[in-house]
Amino acid sequence: MNSIRLALLIFFISTASLCLLGCSGDEPVTPPEPCSLGITSPAEDETVWLDAQADIRWSHSGGVGEVRLRLAKAGAVVGEITATTPNDGYHPWTPTNMGAVLGEDYSILIDTPGDSACAAVSSDFRLAECSLELQTANWPSQVAVGDTLFLFWYSGDTSGRVDIDLMKGGQVVGNIATNRADGGLMNWIVHTFNEGTSDAYIIRVRDHVVEGCETSSRLLGIRDDNVCVLAVSSPTQYQSVQVGQVLPIVWSGSNTSGTVVLKLYDLDGLVGQIAADVPAGLFRYDWTVDLMGATTPSSQYFVRVTDTVNPLCWNSSMGFLIRP
Repeated sequence: MNSIRLALLIFFISTASLCLLGCSGDEPVTPPEPCSLGITSPAEDETVWLDAQADIRWSHSGGVGEVRLRLAKAGAVVGEITATTPNDGYHPWTPTNMGAVLGEDYSILIDTPGDSACAAVSSDFRLAECSLELQTANWPSQVAVGDTLFLFWYSGDTSGRVDIDLMKGGQVVGNIATNRADGGLMNWIVHTFNEGTSDAYIIRVRDHVVEGCETSSRLLGIRDDNVCVLAVSSPTQYQSVQVGQVLPIVWSGSNTSGTVVLKLYDLDGLVGQIAADVPAGLFRYDWTVDLMGATTPSSQYFVRVTDTVNPLCWNSSMGFLIRP
C-alpha cells in the first residue's frame, strides 16, 4: 500500500513540475493586430479622368478580410464604388462622378463592414473629363502625297500633350506627330507611310497619357501613285549555304529612292548589315556569306532589303540555312 501511495505522490509532483514549465492554460495570448487602413492612390492633387482606367490602392494591416469603397466630394458621400472588395490593397476603378459636379475636392472613403473605427479617407484629388476636337470643316475630300494639309485641334482637361496618327480600317498606319501641345496647329506634308492610295484614311488625335481620350476626322482620300515596292526572290526558302560561299541576293522593285540597304536577320532579330547604299536598279548583290559575329548559328536566316530613304519600303527573303 505504501508503494502505491509513493507512486501517486511522484506522479503528482512530476505533473506540477511540468506546469511550472508552461501548461497550455498558462500560455500567453497574443492580441490581434489592430486594423489600419490608408489610401495611397489616387494621390493628393492628382487628376483622375472620367472613364479612363484608374487604380485605387491602399495600405492595410490587421485581420480584416473585406472593405467598402465610396466616392466623396467636399467630404460628403456621392456614391458607392463597391460595397465589398477583398482587403488586398487594390481595386480597379473606371471613374465616374456619379452625378456630382466635376472639381478638385473629390476623395475616396474606405471602411470595413461592422467596424466603423477602421476607416480612412484619401487626400483630395481632381476629377475631370478629357475632351479633344479636330477641326476638319475646310478640308478637301481628297489630297495627294506631297500636298499640305492644315491640322488644327483644341482640347479641354487633357494631360497637356497629344499624339496624332494616320489610320486606315481601324489600324494605325503611321504616326504624324508625337507629344504635341494639346491645343495647336501644324502643316502636315501628306504621305501614306507607303500604304498607297485609298479613300478610307482617318486622322486621329489622342491624349498622350489618358487612354480613350481621342477624336477622329471624317474619311479622307489620299492619292499615292508612287508607292515604293520591293520583293526579295533570293535566297530561297530552305536554301543551304556555307560561310565563305558567294550568295546572290536578288530583288525586284519600283519607285525606290535609288539605293537600298541589305541586312541579315535571324529569328531573334538583326544579326548585322550586309551592305549599304546599294543601287536599287542593280537588283542583285553578291554576298560572301559570314555569320557576322554570331556565335550560335540559327536554323533560319533572312535577308531584308530596305529602301535607303523610305524605311517603310522593305521586303525579306524566305528563311534559309547558313552552315559554319
